[in-house]
Amino acid sequence: MDQDEIREMEELLRKRGSGEGDVAAIDGEILKKFGKECTVMVSDLSSFSKLTHEQGIIHSLGLIAKAHQIAAPILKTLGGEVLTADPEMLVVLFRKPMDAVMAARAVNRAFEENNAGATENSKLAISLGIGHGKLLKVGDKIYGDQVNQAHRLGEDVTGKCEVKLTPEAYEGVKHLSSLQFREAGQIQIGGLNVSTYELIFT
Repeated sequence: MDQDEIREMEELLRKRGSGEGDVAAIDGEILKKFGKECTVMVSDLSSFSKLTHEQGIIHSLGLIAKAHQIAAPILKTLGGEVLTADPEMLVVLFRKPMDAVMAARAVNRAFEENNAGATENSKLAISLGIGHGKLLKVGDKIYGDQVNQAHRLGEDVTGKCEVKLTPEAYEGVKHLSSLQFREAGQIQIGGLNVSTYELIFT
């Protein structure tokens, strides 16, 4: 199925680029077949190289595998569709921001439980970026502005568990009294200043 979708998208883009059909009509067909509005959660494990340098590749892969082993069932149980789970990237789709935030909070709790009995160099941490909006899903690949923003917010630069949201994702959860957030400043993405919000773990 994934390969069929990829081939179909490639053919539509080829027609669009070659001028064989009406561009607006082709765009409409692409949006109808592949467009969807949902929430994307991304962990861009940029600390993997640093961890490998300090602890070695086998130790690093072991930690990543354990993190995915703990996180994947939680994410799926709470409505997540795991598209990518490899040492350098975790990409998960949810129907709405609340589902993604609740899943992120549950993963953090599970990591805290694991870390309570772990040595310092075996503790788990993951940074998650959450965006919400219209995107294109072709097979297990997703494309869109909110995907790009979530990737940037999910960069692991602190070595700690962090969950950051785009303004669009924050709009979907800011009314929930059971959750607390703080403004996390602005970052530049593609030349644009984007406000970010961080989930406060309680």
